[in-house]
Amino acid sequence: MPERIGVKEFKDKATQMLRRVRERKEEIIVTMDGEPIAIVRPFTQDDRQKLALETQRKFLRKGAALACQMADQLDANISALEAVASQRRTL
Repeated sequence: MPERIGVKEFKDKATQMLRRVRERKEEIIVTMDGEPIAIVRPFTQDDRQKLALETQRKFLRKGAALACQMADQLDANISALEAVASQRRTL
């Protein structure tokens, strides 16, 4: 069963609590007025994969937006892929 800790105590001992989560793989339930408001848990391999996918998606969306901008600036009839390739050559 995860430990319950009030938000004020968690704030006062945040570094210590986070170290326990990281090192002991413990979960801590943070409460306010006795009611749970958050769970602090270790960052898992699944979390890392989700974050990597999210980062990759953001990168691809930004690249596509830049490619469209470049195509507009060139006022040419080229595809987004061609614009990205052209931009890579200029970097």
